[in-house]
Amino acid sequence: MRMEFRRIDGTLIGSMPWRVQVLTFDELRHHAETTLSSFYVHNQHAFSARRPDAPEEVRIIDANGEIIVAYTIRDMAEETNRVLVGAEDARE
Repeated sequence: MRMEFRRIDGTLIGSMPWRVQVLTFDELRHHAETTLSSFYVHNQHAFSARRPDAPEEVRIIDANGEIIVAYTIRDMAEETNRVLVGAEDARE
């Protein structure tokens, strides 16, 4: 398996091998969600990238190259009811 970091348009930023025990889909999704959120700072209303090169999507890919899980900043915004803003706005 590997974890990929991408722009929202699908452009690959980077990837890394990812060794895991057998996990459920929900557990894999949770890993993708927490990994992506670690690149962002947030308050109760908004979130923003910690760095300009932060990924906007995390994908977990199996050994055959198939996408098992994909989690994006759009998913994060929808699930948390937060909006994506500039860094200084989210820290307030």
